[in-house]
Amino acid sequence: MSNERQSGQGQFLSGVRVIDFSHLYAGPYCAMMLAVLGAEVIKVESLRHPDMMRRRMPSGGHVKWVMSGDWTPEDLSRSFYFDADNLSKRSVAINLAHKQGAELARRLVAVSDVVVSAFRPGVMEKLGLGYGALKALREDLIMVAISGMGQRGPEAQYASYASIFAALGGLSYITGYKDGIPTEIRASMDHTVGTTAALAVMAALCYRQRTGNGQFIDLSSQESIAVLIGDVLLDYGMNRRVAQRQGNDDAGWAPHGCYRCTGENRWIALAATTEGEWRSLCQVMGNPAWSAEERFSSALRRWQRRRELDDLIEQWTSQWDDGELAVRLQGAGVPATPVMSSKDLFEHSHLQERGAWVSLRHPLLGGLHQVGLPWKFSRTALTYAASPVLGADDEYVFRELLGLSSAEERALREQGAIR
Repeated sequence: MSNERQSGQGQFLSGVRVIDFSHLYAGPYCAMMLAVLGAEVIKVESLRHPDMMRRRMPSGGHVKWVMSGDWTPEDLSRSFYFDADNLSKRSVAINLAHKQGAELARRLVAVSDVVVSAFRPGVMEKLGLGYGALKALREDLIMVAISGMGQRGPEAQYASYASIFAALGGLSYITGYKDGIPTEIRASMDHTVGTTAALAVMAALCYRQRTGNGQFIDLSSQESIAVLIGDVLLDYGMNRRVAQRQGNDDAGWAPHGCYRCTGENRWIALAATTEGEWRSLCQVMGNPAWSAEERFSSALRRWQRRRELDDLIEQWTSQWDDGELAVRLQGAGVPATPVMSSKDLFEHSHLQERGAWVSLRHPLLGGLHQVGLPWKFSRTALTYAASPVLGADDEYVFRELLGLSSAEERALREQGAIR
């Protein structure tokens, strides 16, 4: 896949301009999805207030945060973490805390279609960038505001990160083992919220195309996660039954879980949900005597004796290489796969064949492999380019879009409105 920014008419969102005021993960990932689909996405930040992920750097197997405020745009453009969620965007350096900087941002919104924000309720309003003020500039504007608990309600002002809204959404409570503590779920939660936000923006764009009307999207991270456990909520609503942590157990199927294989920290995940799959599993295992015993003779009995069954199966899987065993089981019609580490995923021939990883060239970081979006369209290419150096598109934004003269731009820089 080319790492050059494309502008082909065949792209889904060609002609749509998005202003990305968001930081961290959820908002930037939403805007990045729109960019890869062909929208022109302009990320607004400044040297004074850069996206926090620009300051996150790898260091000797750990992560360090660049704390000094005396950084340059180049200092803040060497983060692999930032690059991952900001592909295919432009960057403009505007100080929103400066009165003239906020005015520049408003002028930019006036020539755009979509605004993405991800702050606590009220922050954008204080900057003069709330939906009411921006709608006055462009009646058909679409704005998505991502926050932990939504824009209204008694807890709207609560601070929130991924682990917080995963807990608030009910997912952490049911994640983990029965005798263990609730388990935090982190970065993937932000990306789930970002994907939900991108879907909402796409729906709003379809609505605007049909009616000519824009709208405000109040997106609650808590609710974005809560909808993922609809069956659990339904069970409580109907039966007043509170779901508990159950590790790898399934509510009705056994065997169903992860089983140790040879090698350090190597596992295979398998599930037998039908009698046919169970018989095929037994056949691959060599039809051990215990598999024909009465205690495992039906799906219900296997589920009731699942602890014993898991131990017996793991005695067998522990003698096998996970990859080789997965091939044998799949060949027999049993759903099974190695439990993949990041290394396994990156080197997986199937994903490489499908183009799951995108090769890009960053002006400061050099050659990079990034995770592409999971969609493969038969007619439309996706747009991938490395993340921008902070302020890389200042000239395009200030001169072409906003029509500033060189003298006006210089004066705004001296005042601190730019950068």
